[in-house]
Amino acid sequence: MAFIEMAFAVITPFLILLSWWKQFPYREYAKALLAATCLTIIGYSIFLVQQLIDMARLAQEFIKQSGMKIENLPPVEPDGFFYRLTSMIILPWLFLIRRCRNTPWLAIILLVVIYSAGLVTCDGFH
Repeated sequence: MAFIEMAFAVITPFLILLSWWKQFPYREYAKALLAATCLTIIGYSIFLVQQLIDMARLAQEFIKQSGMKIENLPPVEPDGFFYRLTSMIILPWLFLIRRCRNTPWLAIILLVVIYSAGLVTCDGFH
């Protein structure tokens, strides 16, 4: 599913530029494509939530098998990856609001979040 993040990061800047270009004859189509592209990120957000749930279940299983107690584990401080993942889960849902979907500013914020950690989170594509 990382291809969705990469496709969004590559296609969205071009669609934003085309939607801002006054002489572009298909400007309205570019705006509609930008809105549709932004809505596809909601599916990616759902995928990320499913992955987090599966990781939590796996961690619980490992803790059970090892005999450790959760109280004995050290606390974990949130880092940059946590904030990036949280914003990649929460921000796409704002595209369901028409005012947010029709302006490119939320897409630009999401692009900054994606580009802040590299183009793709896969190890092979940094």
